[in-house]
Amino acid sequence: MTFTGRLRVSLLFVALLPPLVAVVAMYLYSSHQADQAEVAQADRALMKYRRYQTAADQELQKALSEVSNARQVREAYLELLSGRSVMASLEPLPASVDFLEIIDHAGRVMASAHRPGLVGRQVTIPFDRFGVFPTVEHDRAGRHAARAARVDLGDRLYLYGGRYFDEAEQLAVAEITDADVWVAFTEDNPAMLAQMAPLMLYEREELLQSVLSGGRDAGYYLVATFPTGAAQPQVKSLLMVIGGVSVFSILAALSIGWYLTGRTKREVDNLIEASERVASGDFATPVMAYEEGEFSQLADSFTEMMARLRTVQRELATAEKIAAWEAVGRKIAHEVKNPLTPIAISVDDLRRSYEDQLPGFDQTLAETTKTIKNEVNRLTRLLDEFVRFARMSAPSPQLIRLPDLLQSVAALYRPQIESGRLIWPTDVPADQIMLDADRIRQVLVNLIKNGFEVAEDSIVTLTVALDTDRLLIVIHDNGPGFPAAMLDNSFEPQVSQKSDGYGLGLVICQRIIHDHGGRIRLANNPRGGARVEIELPRRHG
Repeated sequence: MTFTGRLRVSLLFVALLPPLVAVVAMYLYSSHQADQAEVAQADRALMKYRRYQTAADQELQKALSEVSNARQVREAYLELLSGRSVMASLEPLPASVDFLEIIDHAGRVMASAHRPGLVGRQVTIPFDRFGVFPTVEHDRAGRHAARAARVDLGDRLYLYGGRYFDEAEQLAVAEITDADVWVAFTEDNPAMLAQMAPLMLYEREELLQSVLSGGRDAGYYLVATFPTGAAQPQVKSLLMVIGGVSVFSILAALSIGWYLTGRTKREVDNLIEASERVASGDFATPVMAYEEGEFSQLADSFTEMMARLRTVQRELATAEKIAAWEAVGRKIAHEVKNPLTPIAISVDDLRRSYEDQLPGFDQTLAETTKTIKNEVNRLTRLLDEFVRFARMSAPSPQLIRLPDLLQSVAALYRPQIESGRLIWPTDVPADQIMLDADRIRQVLVNLIKNGFEVAEDSIVTLTVALDTDRLLIVIHDNGPGFPAAMLDNSFEPQVSQKSDGYGLGLVICQRIIHDHGGRIRLANNPRGGARVEIELPRRHG
């Protein structure tokens, strides 16, 4: 992002931050207050339901007590005591209850008002509890959530009855609690409701819920879901007011900031353009500011700096050329001087043998001419190496499969690979990479050859790693490693480990890798041996 962009964003942030903080704080406070109000309202609804449930339980117990004195109940009771149980009947069913049975102390149904199929069967009721309790009852219409109670008739017989939690009852509870009330039977619902204590509030998926009655032992849960979000319209209205103020503040800040930053951007763009001219080598065009002030002073300083850079550039260019020619001259003079000495000595020996007519002249002639020829060949190799280095052109990268490149190098060292002297990678990724295959092959051959020449029995290992961005090639041997002086000056022409080397091999390798946009590094392995690491980009050019 540009300086102007950052400045404008800063102004926007400064304009937006205060109203944004106010909006967030107000929203959090209002939401918290609304949540607290909803919880308080739900707690009051639960208290209403407690009172309603207590009154309903008392009414049910009173109704069941009155039914126990009804004629059909007393007659059925007497018939059961007389042993004529098959003749006992509780019909008709009183209007105050939805089901009515006489049971014994074990819960076996002895008589029923409207469910004759239950006679002789066992019902499960909590004999250890007194009062009203929740249960699930069945009749021809299906299963029903219910509340039941029992009345002791004497002689270990009990009147068992209650009321269904029907639709009318459900609507009454919903009106009292101002909640969505529904019945969940135990076998149809997950165990989540079993973890909720009756008449306690729980937050389930941003909803307030409570189990009003029932439980796992009862077979059903009477669940109430209380409404939430009633205060959201007020909160939204408040946020809209604050948002309007924020928009006005932002627009005002942007208008002022846009004007100021526009003028600043013009001056900054002018300096950027001047910097680009300097980067392209133009040190002559002066920098002019649009307005007086700090930018005008900066433009004058920039122009003065360009003039100094122009002078320094000329001086550096001259110095670099002189230094480069001095280095080349020293290297050529040093390398040429070495073979000239034995050539001069050989010529002197040959002339002296001829003038003095020394015995063995033929042998002396053969030895001196051989020495001269060897040294001339050495000079030729030196000049060829310098010429080859000087004539190196830019690489011509092309897409090539990595295994094909390595296979072309491995073909040159098949005996060494088979004998184990050259350890070659076996699992090479089949990816394509962009490089000049001939130049990289030259680097690999040069470095492998150097590894073989450090000792007669040296072992060279080549490893390859390829990731999304780069190719890493490592060549290391088990020889004595690089001398410290060579690690410090590894890519200078005068440095070489070979007695007959000119130090240009690594320099050529470095130039090839550099031309590919890569890096080459020399190091010694911790356990001994030289190590050359080559890092190349997957795509170049």
